[in-house]
Amino acid sequence: AAVLIKRNSTGDNYLAAYLQSYKTPKLRASISEYFVYDDLAYHALITDTKRNNRYKEVFKRYLKNKIVLDIGSGPEAILSQFCIEAGADKVYSIEISKEVYEKAKKHIEKKGLSDKIILINDDITKVALPEKVDYCVSEIVGPIGGSEGAAKLINASRKLLKSPQNMLPKRSITKVAGVCFPENLHDYKFDTIGKHYVEKIFDKVGYKFDLRLCVEDFSSDNVITTDAVFEDLDFTQPLDLEGDHDIRLEFTKSSQITGFLVWLNLLIDEDICIDTLSEKYSWLPVYLPVFKNEIKVKPGDYIEATVSRRLSDNDLNPDFTVRGSLFRKHREKIDFKYKSVNHEKLYRHNSFYKKLFEHDTVQVSEQVPINPAQLTQYLKQYLPEYMIPSVWVELDAIP
Repeated sequence: AAVLIKRNSTGDNYLAAYLQSYKTPKLRASISEYFVYDDLAYHALITDTKRNNRYKEVFKRYLKNKIVLDIGSGPEAILSQFCIEAGADKVYSIEISKEVYEKAKKHIEKKGLSDKIILINDDITKVALPEKVDYCVSEIVGPIGGSEGAAKLINASRKLLKSPQNMLPKRSITKVAGVCFPENLHDYKFDTIGKHYVEKIFDKVGYKFDLRLCVEDFSSDNVITTDAVFEDLDFTQPLDLEGDHDIRLEFTKSSQITGFLVWLNLLIDEDICIDTLSEKYSWLPVYLPVFKNEIKVKPGDYIEATVSRRLSDNDLNPDFTVRGSLFRKHREKIDFKYKSVNHEKLYRHNSFYKKLFEHDTVQVSEQVPINPAQLTQYLKQYLPEYMIPSVWVELDAIP
């Protein structure tokens, strides 16, 4: 909170209190794997100012007087518009969803950009263009870079480029670290938005399962190991769709480990990186609840594991398996294996998901608003009357 002296229209002073609620981490379904984007999800992408500014900055460097391919238009063809703003001559914008394509078409016509942004309702793996393009731009990345199928889709787009390495973003490096995410940080429940997407995914897939979860407002203070690469996709080169690699994580503090955090580092180019752990974006870190119970660890302990990436049953989205051991100095080795899959019928398969979907329901947390009357009564126990604020203003963040 911050309290300021203000002056009213009659010249009298009063106190105004500006409040920021403590933000507990919120669980969110990872939606990119299931293509359940709706107006709310698209709005989050379109209004993600930090992300958009980084795209714009890079586009200005590369796209003046260029012909561009945009994969995944969205309802406003937002990246296509950024390309035109950056000076591109023309954009071929590909959108697979008929409904989203129609929305984008109306929006582009309203903007008077139909002569510069050529919308095409098609699958990028099958589309043909009347000419080769100079650059390909996209936002078909998920909270794990390749989780939306970026590797396969961008591989397919190479045939449409004069120079297949001309991709923006250039690279997606998804990182992993051990974290402490104890029960006192969250309540195994979703807010109304989180519940909406969990149920939407269950409805689309056709059954309940332990879907991949993101965490909003996760503090980096709860990262307790060094980080390693979970997935590395260099979009400027042909991409392997499956693979295995080893990681090592070393503990940096005494704590309790509950699982892994996986987060996106998206390099729009070599200089501009979107890091979804250090700053808040519409992409959120993913939590993998690997361990059944909290395990005590300290510096000198370490984890060695293998990360495996395999295409799921739809031959597009990757499934991930982490298999390894936690080595604790002078104590027993703890082996573990964790699968983060897209459609497999694993439901309530570990203690975390059993509690999350207790009673076979999607539980909703109560959102308690700030109550000025209660705050006033509380402060009156400790402060004289003249120090009690008469106006209360809730902010997303204190400037």
